[in-house]
Amino acid sequence: MPVPKKFPAEELREILPFSEDASVRLLASSDQGEVPAWLSRTFAGRPPDAVAWPEDGSASQRLLDLCARKEISVVPRGAGSFALGGALPARGGIVCDLSRMRKILEVNSGASTVTVEAGVRWFDLSETLKSYGLSVLSHPTSIFSTVGGWVATGGCGVGTIQNGPLSNQVASLQVIYPTGETKVLGRDDPEFPLLFGSEGQLGLISGITLKVRKCTGEFPYACTFEDEEEALAWLSGLCRSGPIPFYAAVYSKEKVHKKNAFLGQPFLPEKCTALLVFDELSHRDSVKSLPGALPISRATYLWGQSFLPLRGKKLGLLGAEMVLPVSAIPGYMEAGRKLAALAGASISTEIQLTEPDRAIVITSFPYDNRTEERRWVASIFSMALTAEALRRKGVPYGLGVWLSGLASLKFPPPGLAKLKDLKARVDPKGILNPGKFLAPPSGMVWLSRLGRTGSKLVLGLLGDLSVPEETQSPGTWETALSSCSKCGNCIPRCPAYLAVGDERVTARGKLLLATALRDGSLAPPEAQTLFLCMHCKLCTEVCQSDIPLETVFFELEEKVASLYGRPEERINEFLKRVKDLHLMENLPISKEAS
Repeated sequence: MPVPKKFPAEELREILPFSEDASVRLLASSDQGEVPAWLSRTFAGRPPDAVAWPEDGSASQRLLDLCARKEISVVPRGAGSFALGGALPARGGIVCDLSRMRKILEVNSGASTVTVEAGVRWFDLSETLKSYGLSVLSHPTSIFSTVGGWVATGGCGVGTIQNGPLSNQVASLQVIYPTGETKVLGRDDPEFPLLFGSEGQLGLISGITLKVRKCTGEFPYACTFEDEEEALAWLSGLCRSGPIPFYAAVYSKEKVHKKNAFLGQPFLPEKCTALLVFDELSHRDSVKSLPGALPISRATYLWGQSFLPLRGKKLGLLGAEMVLPVSAIPGYMEAGRKLAALAGASISTEIQLTEPDRAIVITSFPYDNRTEERRWVASIFSMALTAEALRRKGVPYGLGVWLSGLASLKFPPPGLAKLKDLKARVDPKGILNPGKFLAPPSGMVWLSRLGRTGSKLVLGLLGDLSVPEETQSPGTWETALSSCSKCGNCIPRCPAYLAVGDERVTARGKLLLATALRDGSLAPPEAQTLFLCMHCKLCTEVCQSDIPLETVFFELEEKVASLYGRPEERINEFLKRVKDLHLMENLPISKEAS
């Protein structure tokens, strides 16, 4: 796709690194979500004109200044692990990839705070804090996502039941507005709470100061119940009476079954299971042991699996992530199971308590994402699940593009009006992340209304989400792409990425580029980027989908070599850079790595 003539390439080049390569722009046009091609083309299908990588706040500010003058859209992007299109370039422009802003600026043990840049990953932050005897107050289950990204999407997850949402734990935010103003917002600033959950539409978050705590440990406790209603009643009562756990969740029996299936053995009883994690051993020991209590080894395993929420994805994964009153969850799950029976689907549910009487309910299901028809049915099913939650006073956890028509439900009066007022003041030209819930496309509003009322009926007419038995050879890149959860876990662990800062060299990047290679739309130098790999197997070790990535990579390299040859000089320069940076010496390389 040609870059528009008005694109200020020369001015941009003076400010920060950027790329106009088609393959780089392609990667920035996708996230964890999987939607029908027509929806993507209509509402979020235009690739950006470029992808830029600011390395500090001043570069971010200069980028916003330039784009405001030229009236070019800017779309902030972190790990690209959101499933609702919040970081998709709905109207082209420049994707501002903040992943290179990953410095931990200060750990203040005396004040119990840490200051980080927006692109810092939660895993790296947690590992750094351990050396100070500290830990974060909360974090997302997707621990390889960025701190800034979690601010933008709302910040409720692990630790919320004990310490409140992320907005309670942030001491200050540094934000750059499209007007050119950079502000440090303290907790008393009226603009401060509006940034949380704004999904990158108000300003570029460049720095965050978080409150932290002493690292005391993690002590899990798990117990089985007959059904979700019984489990939630017990868990909710315990969270009200104390001691309040650091984490509290309920897994449906179907979710437990999937965990066993991935493990390949019935390690966990396949019953509805409650998991609590305490930060004091005495608190765990104070919980009255119930008949269904699991051995500590089982509880520990279940807790470890909480950080791999998409593990076991087969041939696609969609679902609904809704915030519901605890009392409404059993009815919602019963309705979800009936919808699944109607569609020939198999759903599994994870319920994370954020308050004693409120929880995030994450419903997922596998489907065959290789056909457009199945993608449509999956999207309709996802909307039907969302509609069932809305009928029970639920609200979406996130909105992005695909749920942008539901903004008034997530932000009841005067919430949405306050967000729009601030948007008008700080981004009068509407350049920052356009096409999302503060200015949703009229078509998405119409589709949201139709989905709330008619999705169940359409599902009854068209529904068929049963996953076929036949699959391709597990080592082929086609199957790897359909199995990839696009979680981004592989990115910050990849020494090639750390060396060159280019997502195309990561496992997720390679699998996405493979589609362009197949279609013949990948230029030779871009295709040869696939050779920049250490074959260290670190991506395999953190892969949630258990993909045999080494086999896939060798297959892709052989294909590129047959078409365009091996770029020996480029490979040698890459290897020298990795060696000079001592990346392989400082990473936990697999013992089996060659």
